[in-house]
Amino acid sequence: MKMLNILTTIWTEPWLLMPEVHRQLCSILEAHITGEAHQAGGIADALPAQPETPSFSTVGQLAVIPIQGVLGKHVGDMAKSSGATDIGDIENALDECMADPEIKGILLDVNSPGGTTTGIPELASKIAQATIHKPIVAYTDSRMASAAYWLASGADAIFASQSASIGSIGVYMAWLDDSRAMEMRGYRAELIKRGKFKAVGISGTALSAEARSMLQQNVDQVYDWFTSHVKMFREDISDSAMEGQVFFGQSAMDNDLIDRVGTLDDALAELADMADIK
Repeated sequence: MKMLNILTTIWTEPWLLMPEVHRQLCSILEAHITGEAHQAGGIADALPAQPETPSFSTVGQLAVIPIQGVLGKHVGDMAKSSGATDIGDIENALDECMADPEIKGILLDVNSPGGTTTGIPELASKIAQATIHKPIVAYTDSRMASAAYWLASGADAIFASQSASIGSIGVYMAWLDDSRAMEMRGYRAELIKRGKFKAVGISGTALSAEARSMLQQNVDQVYDWFTSHVKMFREDISDSAMEGQVFFGQSAMDNDLIDRVGTLDDALAELADMADIK
């Protein structure tokens, strides 16, 4: 039942995630539900055991907080074992770093395609507010996309390697309408409900025009939150650069998604300078 609940969320909630990763998540969850994942040579066997990683590390008086994998709120052990990250763990690491007087600056080490919406606006605001007290620099040498970019956008500076993928500023909801397929198999869903929009998303039903409009409004609302936050800290970014596309390092800099193309050492050096560490 827990797997079915997760799969329902995959198809019915607004996502801040690269679509190809969304497809991979769906395949993994469907394999668990059908049992294919646990057959010999299945996905469950292919997933390596993930060692517990520290919430942050230190380089002198600088802290490095990893933002890795698919991001979600209240992420369970199964998802974590597959490389996902609970944003609550990122928040706890941020709180610990902010409370430690020995830590003078924070680097967000990002390698994430994004994730769910819930909790991301709040954590992004908290990261931006934290820059008032300690300098924060975000860096990626791989992916800083969608929800992960939202979190990083309020940093004092954003660095990326030349071949890194940055952006994917947008929101989507993937709706699977299986009503026709069920009808062809001789099934018809009957709903007994109260509330116009109650049970939207129940398997075997199609979207009404009103339900589609309501879901579009939800997606539009999240997109407005996302782009408003980005514009607050990236004043020169254009609307045309926030249409869901992904940029490599130099193009991301040309479109004001990042401040500099460089290495991790470059980002740490900039952060040390901001923190006035000699």
